[in-house]
Amino acid sequence: MFKSQSGRTMLETMMVLGIMGVLSVGGIYMYRRGINDVRADGIMKDVLARASQEKGNADLSRSGVGGKLVYTPDYKSKSGKYKTKGRYGYTFEIESSSTSKNIEIKVGGGIPKDVCNALKTKYKTYQSTPLKKIVVVGGTKTIDILKRECPDEIPTLKFVFEYD
Repeated sequence: MFKSQSGRTMLETMMVLGIMGVLSVGGIYMYRRGINDVRADGIMKDVLARASQEKGNADLSRSGVGGKLVYTPDYKSKSGKYKTKGRYGYTFEIESSSTSKNIEIKVGGGIPKDVCNALKTKYKTYQSTPLKKIVVVGGTKTIDILKRECPDEIPTLKFVFEYD
């Protein structure tokens, strides 16, 4: 007498593994995208807080950030630039003058291209602020990332604020 066999065939098992692989790749992509969005949002909030405090207005509710963020510079360089550390190990260098209406904040520390692209999308959220340009600084040329693609290597980003 023959016994009937029960179980899964090799084809069914391979199909299940294929579906699991596709779902895991999608999950990894969405996780990385979420992490880059959080980093970009952190950089943007830090930059807005520093610009607002430099201008003398620590209340950021009009900027769409909400709440009060206060920073203390780590030190002031001989050229009058304030330097401080921010989230995720990025360094911030603030440059402004009493005669100029502009404030420039440089963010250094090797910003990944994916975070740069996330900053471009975050800029649309913060268009009501005085932020006018986000520029990649490094080498012999500067690239406005709001008008062009983010490069692969980004040593420093410069945020330019123009006040009335």
